[in-house]
Amino acid sequence: MANKNFDELRKAIMKKAKQGMKQEVLPFSKDYMSRAIDKIVYSVWQPPERKYIRRHERGVSGGLNDENNMIGNIVRESKTGFGFSIENITMPNSPDAPQEYLAPLIVLGQVGAIGELKYREGAERYPYGKPRDFLTETANELKKDKHKIAKVLETYMKK
Repeated sequence: MANKNFDELRKAIMKKAKQGMKQEVLPFSKDYMSRAIDKIVYSVWQPPERKYIRRHERGVSGGLNDENNMIGNIVRESKTGFGFSIENITMPNSPDAPQEYLAPLIVLGQVGAIGELKYREGAERYPYGKPRDFLTETANELKKDKHKIAKVLETYMKK
């Protein structure tokens, strides 16, 4: 379909770029977040057997590393561009826990935690209660490979 003017062309390009971010770049980026979670969160603390078994280790979906809990949103949209944010929206495993996203507690640790969601008393002395910033790790790794992200989006835009 031919565009009648430059403004229509710009809108069509922006629309396709947003679709590309959600359909191609987001799945690509989820892999980076998953690796950051393994490295920064899971590898630093192995829960004692029988006390706690992580959801992904039980074959249950819904945990921190579940890609369905990694969502992308268009942010800071303007006439000439937009930002794209990736969030982890995992909720606590226990129905008795405050139903807030886990990411802030994990990233900030027990001492810096915001909201009602906390680990048990004294958790800050243990690796799981210390800050484990998988979000910054994800962002840093994506920045290192920004040329790959650009290539993913470029390939989509050429379709």
